[in-house]
Amino acid sequence: MGRNEGNKIYTSFSFDVCKLIWKFGNKFVYLIKQLKKTIMAKYFEVSVSVQHEVDGGKGGTKIKKVKESYLVDAMTVTEAEARVVKQFEDSGVQLDYEVTGARESKIIQVID
Repeated sequence: MGRNEGNKIYTSFSFDVCKLIWKFGNKFVYLIKQLKKTIMAKYFEVSVSVQHEVDGGKGGTKIKKVKESYLVDAMTVTEAEARVVKQFEDSGVQLDYEVTGARESKIIQVID
């Protein structure tokens, strides 16, 4: 059982975790981060329709729509869409784009 001290609850679990961190140091922290990444990682495929100007021949230009897919590490579909939009806004390139869809990917892990 834990004891309540203000808004914090201290349990024997957190005490045990502290002992492990003390004993194994950075190795334990690294393992916990990897475990969290493996357990909690979700990947979403976000589809974006981007309009590019291309030479149309005879000195003119025409607009070509290209469908692009992005793999995003996020917790929710909404977060994945927002991260893609932010990426486009932060890139500084002026492109007409539209996020056309997002779905959870079947990919379970990305190996670096």
